Amino acid sequence: SFSWFDFERSQTPPAPSAPAPQPAPKETPAPARTAVDSVETLCKTLSALRQALNTAIPADLLKAFTPPGEGSALLQKAISQGRIDQWEAPESGVLCVSLRAERMYGKITPIPLRTGVAERAAQLYALTRIPHYSLQEPTRAAWKRAIKERLGLTSRETKNLLNRLFALSLLQPGDLRRLHLTLERVLAFLQS
Repeated sequence: SFSWFDFERSQTPPAPSAPAPQPAPKETPAPARTAVDSVETLCKTLSALRQALNTAIPADLLKAFTPPGEGSALLQKAISQGRIDQWEAPESGVLCVSLRAERMYGKITPIPLRTGVAERAAQLYALTRIPHYSLQEPTRAAWKRAIKERLGLTSRETKNLLNRLFALSLLQPGDLRRLHLTLERVLAFLQS
C-alpha cells in the first residue's frame, strides 16, 4: 500500500532558488566621544603639560587643545567633577589650572607662572580660533592678515610668527585650514 509518506519520498526536491540578497551589513559608527572621555583627555593633557613645563598652566593653553567653543564648557565640567582646580596666578592675574590631585593638605597651592609661557599660551589660544572665526580662505596670506588683525602684531612680528608656525609644523603647507596641535609641537612653540 502506498501512503502519504511514501509519496513525499518519491518526489524530487525542488531546485534551490537563488538565495535572497542579504542586506549589506551596516557599518557601526565609532562611538561618539563622551564628555567623560573629553574630561579624561583634558586631565591627561594638563598632567603632561605640567610635567614638561614645570610651571603653572594658563587655562587658555588647556583650552587651545579643545574644539572651538567647547573649551570653557569642558573646563567647567572638569571643575564641577572635581578633577581640575582653577585659580588666579598671584603675580599676573592670569587664570591657571591644576589637577585636583596637586592640592597640598586639601588646599589649592598657586604655582609660579612664567610670563613667557603665559604670553605664548594666550597667543596660541588666539591662533587656534583663527580658522573658525577669522579665516576666509586657507592661504598663507589670509593667515598673515588674520594673525596681524587678531594679535595686533607688526608686519615683521606677524611674518616671524607665521614662519615659526610653519617651522614647528603647527601650520602645514598642504593643510592650512587648521593648526596641527600635538603636545610636542605646542611645547616647542611655548619654549621657543
